Amino acid sequence: MIWFKNRDLAEDPMIVDTVRGGSKDLYPNEANGEDTDGSIASFNSNGFTFLDAANKRQNFNGYSYVSWTFRKQPKFFDIVTYTGTSSLRTVSHNLGSVPGMIMIKCLSHGSSNWRVYHRGVNAGSNPEEYVLILNGQNEKGNNDSMFNDTAPTSTEFTVAGDDDVNDFNDEYVAYLFAHNDNDGGFGPDGDQDIIKCGTCSGESGSNRTINLGFEPQWIMTKSDAAGDWRIMDTMRGLPASGTGVSVTANTNADEGSDDTLHITSTGFYVNGLPGSDDYTFVAIRRGGMQTPTAASDVFA
Repeated sequence: MIWFKNRDLAEDPMIVDTVRGGSKDLYPNEANGEDTDGSIASFNSNGFTFLDAANKRQNFNGYSYVSWTFRKQPKFFDIVTYTGTSSLRTVSHNLGSVPGMIMIKCLSHGSSNWRVYHRGVNAGSNPEEYVLILNGQNEKGNNDSMFNDTAPTSTEFTVAGDDDVNDFNDEYVAYLFAHNDNDGGFGPDGDQDIIKCGTCSGESGSNRTINLGFEPQWIMTKSDAAGDWRIMDTMRGLPASGTGVSVTANTNADEGSDDTLHITSTGFYVNGLPGSDDYTFVAIRRGGMQTPTAASDVFA
């Protein structure tokens, strides 16, 4: 799955993936169904190739972009499509572990919100009883018509009868993000974590250190109360101190300065997210993971 954002303009963020195809896109900030504005000609083993056709959301002359690529990989990320039934059902997945976050979107029609399960909602207490909306600032909702108050497992997740997740004969896509807890299985010895989904407090005016066990390269946060989905990464600016930059998943706003999060060698610290609310986060490890054996491996 590739997630794009124009850094310079108020253009919608865009998602394409290998399951639906590079010409079919979704907008994380919109309730619209699947569109055909995507301009990916091919997904390659070392990246991707654009079509000659261009759009301002992905590849237009003179603008700066960011793209984040999520590989289908056990204990990291999975993509699942399914057809709705309007009745309680389970959906199988191949994540190989219990999902930390699931983003679900109806492809068939508009006016369907992105529904999100996250293990850190409500400070991690019974998170399956709550739901977040990716395309809005909405606070957490308590709604058993989404996930039937049923936690996902390492092989499946549950959807109830709500139209946004399981309407009869509608088509859906689900993006599943893992949560490693000393069981990731990555790195040269197969004992390292690379992704964590957790919870923290904004604690405005004070710092709170989050220990991930690794230095992150990508962090997305969302308050349980009303607020934006904020995304920061080390490529654009997620510094150890000072001001970085972020974009929001739920708006089309261009990139803006942000000093709310700072990375450490083992995680990040909160530099006063808005309010003192509980926040959910997804954090992905920064590479590389092998111990260098020569100075030329790490120094130019």
